[in-house]
Order: sequence, then structure tokens, then C-alpha cells
Amino acid sequence: MVILHVKCRDESQFLFETTVDSSTTEVIADVTAVYNGRLKVSRICYEMEELAKHGTTYPPEILGLLEEQVEELKLKDDWGEKCVPSGGWTLNKDRVGRRNGKQPNQKMQEVLNKTIEEARARISKKNVEANKCLNHKAIHETLDILRGATMIVYPMGLPPHEPIRMELENKEDLGGTQAALEVVDPSTAQLWFSGKEILRGKKMKDFVGANEKTKIIVKISQIGKGPPGREPVMTEEERKQMMLREYRRQEELKGIAILDNDGHRVLAKYYDSAVFPTSKEQRAFEKNLFNKTHRANAEIIMLDGLTCVYKSNVDLFFYVMGSSHENELILMSVLQCLYDSISQILRKNVEKRTVFENLEIVMLAMDEICDGGILLEADPSAVVQRVAVRTDDIPLGEQTVAQVLQSAKEQIKWSLLK
Repeated sequence: MVILHVKCRDESQFLFETTVDSSTTEVIADVTAVYNGRLKVSRICYEMEELAKHGTTYPPEILGLLEEQVEELKLKDDWGEKCVPSGGWTLNKDRVGRRNGKQPNQKMQEVLNKTIEEARARISKKNVEANKCLNHKAIHETLDILRGATMIVYPMGLPPHEPIRMELENKEDLGGTQAALEVVDPSTAQLWFSGKEILRGKKMKDFVGANEKTKIIVKISQIGKGPPGREPVMTEEERKQMMLREYRRQEELKGIAILDNDGHRVLAKYYDSAVFPTSKEQRAFEKNLFNKTHRANAEIIMLDGLTCVYKSNVDLFFYVMGSSHENELILMSVLQCLYDSISQILRKNVEKRTVFENLEIVMLAMDEICDGGILLEADPSAVVQRVAVRTDDIPLGEQTVAQVLQSAKEQIKWSLLK
């Protein structure tokens, strides 16, 4: 059997089963009938939801009028008095004013809602993923299920103007509605396969070949609307996965660490849990990294599949780690930004003791430079401004001893230079 995966534009609709010897005229008619039948079922399910909440619709002469206007014109909903739900009703006014507010009791509501759920499942687009085909017979069976539910809840029948009854009797008037734009006229329906129209009066094998075990994508359209757009190169899910991979590639950094001159951690942050998932592994890496770099004169090293750039000052070592394919210049710019930012924050007194005394601000600066491995800022002045530390206007009571001494040294130096 040939399986047609029917789409409207780029949206999956249903699977339809046919044969290579089937007439294209019949296939187009059947596919169109199933497509329109699904729309009909969807419209009925929506109206039945409203029926379960607010009862039957008002007759056309009352529809759209306010209660005061109805009383003034002495209009009456005779059909609403005749067509009452089985088991009684409770008043639940329709804010839109389309229905009379005679809500069926809880048991009858359950009958309607369960039937709606079953009907929607029978025509669901998820059936495409489950490889379940849909045909005209299944649509008729679904409509019969919906008809049976309304007869259970409304044994006296529905009013002749009720949209549900009009849909079930094929008397619906969709003129001027959005639903009318979705319906495909069988006389002007077209099926397109691989950018070509499946012409009427031929056999399916003229377009799909003689292999019965074929599954193709066809798109339904109408004469005058032109050929539908081609299938995208990738699905929406594939596009999302690609964007996710590209997003992850932005994670330039794997970690930032500050070690003392004994190789002990002062501060460290790792952004990829897959690299060093535990603290024990992180510290082992830091020990190995320190042993490899504390006596070296270089500024970059490859270690455990990571590109590491580093810089030392007095009793501190600053490290920035990235993956093996990352640009070393970017890593160096991050390292320089980190060092310069801390230098400005600590008034150029970059040593272990002052870092510990201002650890909270240093951590905040690191977060401003990099968040979750993604580089946010490489300008030290911007980083310092963001952490709200003004290097020249720190109140005396908030300065550390080292900062006070450094400030005094600077003032003496400038006074001697004058």
C-alpha cells in the first residue's frame, strides 16, 4: 500500500492509505473529504465544549442582544425551553451571550467531555507519529460518536439553529468565518508531490512509481493558490537541536581559577559539569595545572584536553580554561580582563590576602565577565562599573587596611612629584 503523509502548508495533518493503481481523481476527492472531515470534527468538538458549559445557542433573533433588549422586544427562546439536558440543568451564563446558560448536570458534562476527548484522539495529528492512517469511514464513525453523545444528553434533540446539529446535518454556514478559509473546495482541490501537481485522470503510479511499499509527503492546496512551498531542509526539531548546539558552542570557557603560590585554591568556577563533575577531580586538575605552570615562562598550555592560559602576580596565579578548539586570543582577553578588573577593585594591590578580604566583590566580577561559560564582558572598566565599585570614592570606613595604606602611598607619591 502507498502511504500519503498529507500536509497543509508545512503542518502535518494525517496519513492516508491508497494503491499505485488508484485513480488520482478518486484519491484527491478522498483526501479532501478526510481533510475537511477533520475540520468538521474539530469544529463540533469546540461547540460541544461550549454546550457542556453553557447549554444550547440562542435563536438568531435573540443572538447578540442584551437581556434588556430581549425583554423590551418581548422575545423568547422557545427552543431553549423544549431542548433541555437530561437530568436537569444549572444556570451558568455565557459571557459572550451566544448560549442560554442552561448547563447540563455533572454526569452529562462528563459524557460530553469524554466523547470530545475520544473524537479528538481519533483525528489527532499525533496519529502520524504512530503510523495510524485515517480514512473517510473513520471520520463518519467519529461523527456518529459525537451525534450519539448529544442524543444522550439532549434526548429531545438540539435546536435547528444549534451549530452542532447543523454540522451533523451538513447544513452549516461558515460564510464570513475563519473556518471557511480552512475548508478546501473538493472541485478545486489539488495535491502536490515533490513540487509537482498530481493531475486528475491518471493513476497514482504515474507519479509515485510502481512500488506499493511507498510513503510520500503530499500537500493539499486549491487551484489559484499556486504550488505550496517546498519542504524545509530540516524539521523544526532539527532546527532547535542545531540552534542548541550553536548556543553551546558559545560556551567559550570551561572554568576560571585563582590559585596561591602553593597551588591551593583561592577561588575557582567551572562551567561544564561534564569536564570535572566532582570537586575532587577539579582539585586534582588544579594541582596538576599548578605543577605544570608555576615555573614555566609561557602563557598557554594544553592540559587534559583543555586550552589553559595563565598569568601570575606576587603570590597568585590566574587561570582561564577553554576547550581545545577555542580561540586562544579570546581566552587571553578574558584572562586580562579578569586580572585588570581585580587590580582596579583592589587598588592594584593584587595579592592573596586582599583577594580574600574582598572575595565577595571578586566573585561578583567573575560573574560579570562570564556567566555559565558564556563570555559577557571583556572590558575591565565596564566590569568594575557593574559591580558598583568606584576605585576613587570608597568610603574610608569601608576600606581595608591595605587599601588605606595604598591610598596613602599614592597621595605621598603625587605630593612629592608636584
